[in-house]
Amino acid sequence: SGMQQAARYATALEQRYGRRPLIYYTNGFKTVFWDDQRYSPRYVQGFHKPDEMTRILARRTEQKPVSSQKVNPAIADRYYQKQAIAAVGEHFGNQFRKALLVMATGSGKTRIAAALVDVLVRANWARRVLFLADRRTLVTQAHQNFGEYLPRLTGVNLLKTAGFGDARVVFSTYQTILNRIDTEWQTGPGGATERTFGVGYFDLIIIDEAHRSIYKKYGAIFDYFDALTVGLTATPKDETDRDTFRFFGLPNDQPTYDYPLLKAVADQYLVPYKGVSVPLKFMQQGIRYNDLSEEDQEQYEETFGDDDGNMPDVVDPAELNTWLFNKDTVDKVVIHLMDHGLKIEGGDRLGKSIVFAKNHSHAQFFVERFNALYPNYRGQFCQLVDYSLGDETEKVISDFKDKHKTDFQIAVSVDMLDTGVDIPEVVNLVFFKRILSKAKFWQMIGRGTRMRADLFGPGQHKQYFNIFDYCSNFEFFSQPTDEISAGIPPSLSERVFMTRLRLALALPDEADAETQAFKAELLKILHAQVQNLDEDSFVVRRQWERVIKYKDEARWRALETGDADIEEIETCIAPLILDEKSNETARRFDLLMLQTQLFRTTGAHSRAETLIGTIRQIGRGLQKKGTIPAVAKQMPLINNVVSADFLKQVSIPALEPVRLALRGLVGNVDKATRNVIYSDFIDEFVGESRVHEAIPGYVSSEAYRDRMEQMIRQNENHLTIRKLRMNEPITEAELNELERMLFENAGVDSKESFVNALGERPLGEFIRQIVGLEPSAVKTAFSAFLDHGPLSAQEIEFLNMVINYLTQNGTIEKKVLYKQPFTDIDSAGVSGVFGGRTRQLFHILDTINENARALA
Repeated sequence: SGMQQAARYATALEQRYGRRPLIYYTNGFKTVFWDDQRYSPRYVQGFHKPDEMTRILARRTEQKPVSSQKVNPAIADRYYQKQAIAAVGEHFGNQFRKALLVMATGSGKTRIAAALVDVLVRANWARRVLFLADRRTLVTQAHQNFGEYLPRLTGVNLLKTAGFGDARVVFSTYQTILNRIDTEWQTGPGGATERTFGVGYFDLIIIDEAHRSIYKKYGAIFDYFDALTVGLTATPKDETDRDTFRFFGLPNDQPTYDYPLLKAVADQYLVPYKGVSVPLKFMQQGIRYNDLSEEDQEQYEETFGDDDGNMPDVVDPAELNTWLFNKDTVDKVVIHLMDHGLKIEGGDRLGKSIVFAKNHSHAQFFVERFNALYPNYRGQFCQLVDYSLGDETEKVISDFKDKHKTDFQIAVSVDMLDTGVDIPEVVNLVFFKRILSKAKFWQMIGRGTRMRADLFGPGQHKQYFNIFDYCSNFEFFSQPTDEISAGIPPSLSERVFMTRLRLALALPDEADAETQAFKAELLKILHAQVQNLDEDSFVVRRQWERVIKYKDEARWRALETGDADIEEIETCIAPLILDEKSNETARRFDLLMLQTQLFRTTGAHSRAETLIGTIRQIGRGLQKKGTIPAVAKQMPLINNVVSADFLKQVSIPALEPVRLALRGLVGNVDKATRNVIYSDFIDEFVGESRVHEAIPGYVSSEAYRDRMEQMIRQNENHLTIRKLRMNEPITEAELNELERMLFENAGVDSKESFVNALGERPLGEFIRQIVGLEPSAVKTAFSAFLDHGPLSAQEIEFLNMVINYLTQNGTIEKKVLYKQPFTDIDSAGVSGVFGGRTRQLFHILDTINENARALA
C-alpha cells in the first residue's frame, strides 16, 4: 500500500507542478526529487490522505482563474484592496505558493483576507483555510470579522472550541495549532489511526502580521502543511527584512503587493502622523550623580548609597520605569502631553490619547501622577489598560473606544492597545518605552491612522495625529542597522542539552576512571533524551532522518570536538529536546551547575568564579529554609556549598551529586527582587524637539533639516564631508556633488524647500555645524600662532575655549569672542586677552571659516 500511496502522491505532484518526481522513503521519512533536478529536494511530513488527494486532483479540472471571480464589494470595495487580491491571484496562477501583502495599518487587511478567501473558494482554489495570529485577542477579532464578512463559510476559533467538525475557516494562534497537530487524532480508512490535521488538511494559510520572529519560531507549521500561504504585514517594504522576503519566495525583495501609508494618505483613506522626538535628559542619558544639583545629590546619596557609602555613578536609562520611577520625569511627560497634544471641543479638551508604558508599575505610576497633577478630572480622564484588570479589561477598552465618552481620554496601555484596536478618535500617541521590533513599531503607529470626520467640529476632520516619542524610537529605527534580538534564543531545555554535550566533549579521554565514568554517563543521558523523543510528534518527524541517526548509541561514543556531527546536533536535534518533567527552577539550576563544570574544565576561571558565587548565594538561601524536611536532610551538603572553597576544589564529577541533590530544592529559595524606588530628581528637556513627519505636501523645513542631519551623520566618511571635518579646502565641484546627493535623498519636493531647510548658512557651514571639526585639525591650524612664543595661563585658557567651540560647532563668528563665556576670562573678550595679537588670531579663524566654503 505504501507504493500505491507513493504513486498517487507522485501523480498529484506531477499534475500540480508539471514535473514527475521520484520518491524515496525510509522509516517514514520521505524525500522528493524532481526528475530533471531543476528543483531542490523537498522534505515532506507524510502522504496526503485520500480525501486530500481527491481535492488536489479535482482542482486540476475544477479550478478557475482567480481573475474570473469578482471581489465582493460588500467585503472589499476599495481599488487597492481589489488590486491586492488580483496580485495574489496572478502570483498563484504563475505557480508560486506563497504571497506577501504589505498593507498600511488601517487599510483593511482583514477585509482583504476575507475577500481573498471568498474569491479562492468560489474559484475552487481552496476549501479549508487556516488563519493564524500571535495574540488571542487578534484571533478572536478575526473570527468575529470573518463571521460578519463571510457568514456562509463556517468558522471556528480553536482557542475556544475543542471540536471543529467540517469548519471551512479555522482561527488559531501559532502555539495552539502547533499543539493540536500532535494531539488531534482520528480513525482513518481501514481502522488505522491518523492525524486529524493531515499535511493537506488546509488549502490556504493566512499569516496575520507576518514577520521574522513568527516563521523562525513557528516555521514547523509552514513546513508541515502543504498549502498556499499569504502573509499580511504593516511593516513598510523598505523596513521588511530580507529573511521575510526569502520565506515567501520573493528573491527581488519586493512584496506581491504594497500599499504604503503615504499612498493611503494621498488617497485620503488614512491620516498621516507628525512624530516629535522629545529629548528628556534622564530618558536619554540616565541619572548621573555629577550632573545633579547639590540638593538632588543629597537625595541620590540617600537613595542609592549603601552602609559603606558606595553608590553607582549613574542610573542607566533602561532602569528608569523598571524599578526606579522618577516623579519629575513622568510629570514632565504628562504636562507636555496636556500642553501640546491635539485638542477637541474647540481646544478645551485633550483628544483621545494612548500612552505606551513599559510595564504595569510604570503605567500605574503614570496614572497616579496624572491624577495628582489634574485632580479636577476626578480620576476618570486617565486610566490604566493592562492585564491586571482581568475580566474588566474589555469593558475599559470598550469605554475608551466609545466616541461619546469624552471623560475618559487617556489610556495608559501595557501591550493591550499596541495592535488590533481600531479607534478613529485617537489623535495622540505617546511612546514612553523603547521598542526594538520594526513590526511592533509600525503596528503601534497604526493606532492613530484611522480617519475621523468632524472630530474637531462640523467640517473639521481629523487631518493628522501626533506621536510624542520620549525614548528615541524614531532615531533608533532611522539608523541603517538590524533590529535588536532578531534571532530566536534557544529554549532552556535546549541550552541544558548542549551544555551537557560540550561538557562531555571537553572532558579528556585520558582522565582518571571517575572522570571517564562521568563522561560516559553524560553521553548516556544525551542518548536517552533522543531515544525518548515522541516519534508521533510532527516536529520530530521533520528531522526523522537525523533522529534515527542519533538513536544509535555508538554515534555518541564516537563524537569528538570539532566533529561536523556537533553542528548537526545543535541545529537539528537540540531544538527538539523538551524537558517537561522538571520545573523551570530546577532546569535553570541544572544549567548553572553544568556551565560551572564546563568552565572549570576548559579553564575559564573568571566565568566559573561568577557562577560559583551564584550557586553559593542559592545555598545561603537554602540555609534559611532548614525547617523544610527535604532541605534539612541535605543541610550538611548545603553548608559545604556555601563554604568558600568547596565548589572550587571538589572534582568535576563530584559536582554532579550536588546538582542532583539540590535541583529539587532550589524552588524553596526566596526570589531576590529589586525594591521599587520612587524618586524626585529634577529632569529637564535637553535640546530642541526633532520632528519626524509623514505628511505629504506638509513637511516643515525643520523636518527636512532633521533628515539631512541624519544623512550627513550616516555619511561622515564621504570625501567632501571628511574634508570639511578636517579643515581641508573643498572645490565647488565637490560641494555641488554633495549638494546633489543630499537633495536627492532628503525627500524634499523642490530645490526651494531644500534651500529653506538649510536656513541662511551655506551648505558647507551647515555640515560643519553638524559634524564639527576634528580637534587635531583645529590645533594644527593654530600651530603657527603658538610658534610665536609661550602663552600665559589666561591666553591658554582662552585659546582652549576657542578650540573646543570650533570642535563642536565647526565655524565661529568673531563677535562671539566678545560674549560669554569668553568674557568670563576678560571683560573685553578676545582683545583684552591677546591685545595686538588679536588680528593674527582673526586671520586663522577666517581661514578656518573659509575652508567651509567652496573655492572659486
